[in-house]
Amino acid sequence: MADKTRNIRGELSYREIFHAVNDAILVHDAKTGTILDANPAAEQLYGYSRAELLEMDIGEFSTNQPAYSQTRAIEQIDRAVQEGNNRFEWMIERKDGTERTVDVKLTRETVQEGNLLLAVVRDVTERREAERTTRQLREAVESSMDGVAVLDNVGEYVYVNGAHAEMYGFDDPDKLIGKSWRAMYTDEEIDRLEREAMSTIAAEGEWRGEATGHRVDGEHFPQEVSLTALDSGGLICVVRDVTERTEMTERVRKTRRELQAVLDNTPAAVYKKDSEGRYQYVNGYYERLFDRPASELIGRLPVEIHGEEMAEMITAHDQYVIENGKATTTEETIEIDGSHRSFLTSRIPLFDDGELDFLYGIAVDITELKARERTLHALNETATALVGARNRAEVAQLAVDTAEDAFSLPLAGVWEYDAEAEALVPVAETDHSRDIVGEAPTFEEGTSLAWEAFKTSQPRFVEDVSGESDMFNPETSIRSEMVLPLGEYGVLLCASTNAQTFDDYEREFGATLAATVQTALTRIERERELRRREQVLHSLTEVATSLIDAETDEETAEIAVETAQDVLNLPLAGIWRHESDEDVLAPFVTSSGAEEIFDKLPTFKEGRGLSWRVFTSGRPEVFRDVTDEDEVYDPETPLRSEILLPLGEHGVFLCGTVERRRFDEYALEFASILSTMTESALTSADRERELREQREFTDQLISTLPDLFYVFDTTSGTFVRWNDRLTELTGYSDTEVETTSVTEFVAEADEATLLDGLESILNGEPTTIAIHIVASDGREVPHELTGAPVRDPDGEIIGVCGIGRDISDRLAYERELERKNARLEEFASVVAHDIRNPLTVATGYLELAQEVGDGRYLEEVERGLARTAEITENLLTLARAGEGIGERESIELESLARKAWENVRTSRARLLIEDEVEVEGDRLRLTQLFENLFRNAIEHAGEDVTICFGALTEGFYVEDNGSGIPEEHRAELFVTRESDGKNARFGLAIVSDIVEAHGWEIAVTNGDNGGARFEIETQSQVQLETDPIESGRQR
Repeated sequence: MADKTRNIRGELSYREIFHAVNDAILVHDAKTGTILDANPAAEQLYGYSRAELLEMDIGEFSTNQPAYSQTRAIEQIDRAVQEGNNRFEWMIERKDGTERTVDVKLTRETVQEGNLLLAVVRDVTERREAERTTRQLREAVESSMDGVAVLDNVGEYVYVNGAHAEMYGFDDPDKLIGKSWRAMYTDEEIDRLEREAMSTIAAEGEWRGEATGHRVDGEHFPQEVSLTALDSGGLICVVRDVTERTEMTERVRKTRRELQAVLDNTPAAVYKKDSEGRYQYVNGYYERLFDRPASELIGRLPVEIHGEEMAEMITAHDQYVIENGKATTTEETIEIDGSHRSFLTSRIPLFDDGELDFLYGIAVDITELKARERTLHALNETATALVGARNRAEVAQLAVDTAEDAFSLPLAGVWEYDAEAEALVPVAETDHSRDIVGEAPTFEEGTSLAWEAFKTSQPRFVEDVSGESDMFNPETSIRSEMVLPLGEYGVLLCASTNAQTFDDYEREFGATLAATVQTALTRIERERELRRREQVLHSLTEVATSLIDAETDEETAEIAVETAQDVLNLPLAGIWRHESDEDVLAPFVTSSGAEEIFDKLPTFKEGRGLSWRVFTSGRPEVFRDVTDEDEVYDPETPLRSEILLPLGEHGVFLCGTVERRRFDEYALEFASILSTMTESALTSADRERELREQREFTDQLISTLPDLFYVFDTTSGTFVRWNDRLTELTGYSDTEVETTSVTEFVAEADEATLLDGLESILNGEPTTIAIHIVASDGREVPHELTGAPVRDPDGEIIGVCGIGRDISDRLAYERELERKNARLEEFASVVAHDIRNPLTVATGYLELAQEVGDGRYLEEVERGLARTAEITENLLTLARAGEGIGERESIELESLARKAWENVRTSRARLLIEDEVEVEGDRLRLTQLFENLFRNAIEHAGEDVTICFGALTEGFYVEDNGSGIPEEHRAELFVTRESDGKNARFGLAIVSDIVEAHGWEIAVTNGDNGGARFEIETQSQVQLETDPIESGRQR
């Protein structure tokens, strides 16, 4: 009765809890999924009544989402049944179709009827949404461009976003954690913030203001700061770097100041009017223009300033701009103090919501500009006329006419410099000049203002010449004078009988007119020069052709002398050639006129005469009268004017006349060019002779080369030059070589090497490559080719030249050397490794003999030393014979293995012989094989290792009981390894060589006990005719 009472009470307690808990609870059959019971919280969560829930199974609440499907729900249930419980997050679909995120805990309960599952379901939708919102807010803070930080109650950072850290120069926000905010500011700024910000936060809970931050690199920057108090006593700190905004604000202020300065000082009238047309602003220029202060102009209408007629025009222009709604520029004429001035006025309307707010105006005074336009128009017409002028006289007349019209100066003239007279002579003047001054004077050196301006090339503007000390005629009626130099040609003089001031515009216009006239004179002079130059060039062209065709030095000299006579009109011409044997200048070719004038043509010896001076100095000289020279060869010579031109090492070129003559620049230029061409022709002839001799010598050298010589064209890809070695090697004829591509002579496998080498050469790098040259009969002969680029005169690569050497013998020698080196290395490795085993055993027994004084151990020492001597002797025999193994014999491996074991065994290691195996092999090398396998097992499996030897179907194995060899390391076992910087063969590498030398195969696997197992198959045994070990490496 008591038990029943307790059960009833337990049931009642369960029901109370079942209905009272806030979590939804479902009880369902673990096998069918049918819901057996549900509490009120489950009704509320799923939206179904308890009766409806009892008609459903647990899978019907799943959504259509794959991750929360009915199939996945069954998987979760099965897991709870198998493991006893399962907790997971799920998405359910309520009766009204809405989805909720829930946390589900399934617990298996076993009753008599079978397994039941108790499902406790908690709605976590709002919590997950809050977590998602929190993540989003955190991501927003992290990605914010503003610096966001949280400070604890002592002012240290507990959270910092990336922008905040970067703002202060930190690359990692975590570096700020634990630091005080005071580290980010100067002491002065800290005092201010604590005084202003902290007190405000204490009273109001927040503070916003500006501060100056301090970066880790010492840089300061302006910032906006927002501080908000937290309940914990800490602060939320938001900082914004306002460097750009501060700089922009300062730039705006500076721009305004600059704009005001521009407006106050601009040479234009600037004003602003309101919608009624009243002036609201005028600048300083406007005040000065109308000679009234701004206070008298602001607020007034145009009619109150300009008068009714002007105001009507101004207002009409204003209205036009307002109606069209866009800026307009117009030209206006305004009367100021009785004179009319021209203005170019720009009006700019400013609208607000379609209504005129202000009208801005900028008026530029263009009165002088208009006058300049008229003057420039006249100057332009003059310039056009000057282009068509045919001589200096026409240019001079156009100049004086323009000066009279443009300057309103009645007196104007052009004076041209006469080199013979060394004076400025008049060439053109106005009619007024002749009427007032009479005959124009000639200005000699230092006698006038005109001469001073000409010599200094500086214009003179004189308001009253009567006050000038260097005036030409003190009695002249002229007062004002403008003297404009015309370069080397003379001066343009403009004058008036009235004293007047020349303003900047008149001075500038005068300079422009003078420059235009000078340009026209220069053009005429250059045209004359060009015509003369054309004649000279034509003569030089004909001479150049003749000099090129000349075949001898005599013919070259004759052409030069005849040309000097004809073109320069100099009867005396000749070339004196330097005779190096006697070191004199002897007459080589001379004109007939020279032979008629001189009874005997002179020969100039060293240091005598002007000709020798020119020859040794290499500089041409011109003499108007050679008899005035102290070094003249013959003071009684009939020769007067002379041009002496050096011909380099060949001698001198002499041109002259018996009359005094002034040679102009064209005569001198022609003579200089003619002498240069003559020298070049003579030098070219010498070089041609030298080149022919060098070419013959080079051809002889190339033909005798023991190596192949070649030159090929990179464009056509064919040989353009070669020696007999190429045809002898390939068996092709010269014609076949010439028409065959270079790549056809190269083995197909070497074409890439050839192309790579060619690419290096085309990059300007000399290159050496090794290839096989293919002969006509198919033979491939190895050659080493050296190649270098061949360039044209412009430096462009046009071909490749080089030498090819047969390296067949060298390659054979290198292969033999490599084979011997490999044998030597192997010999050294085996000696170093294998002799160590018996020596180690002998050393151990010797130590025992010394310790216990037992002579029996010396027998073991003797056996080890004998083994060492045996190995050494056999290795020396092996090295001398060059063979991998000795003569094969029938060997019982079990006894051989025991013998090898004696050389490497330890007191704790064991060797088990399970089978008898007989093979054909080299006893010494097989002993080394077993010694190395045994030693390898002892070294890697320990001194207490057990080693087993047994038979295979076709071979034998050696197995230990160690930890085995991982599969990924097995491929490395039989290769040569690095040891202490030297290439040394380890034991297993030697094992591999011995196996391969016998023609066998070796494999590594794991034994029955997990240790290393080496299986040697002897079925593949073959008789090797060459070095078995070497052949094995090549295979």
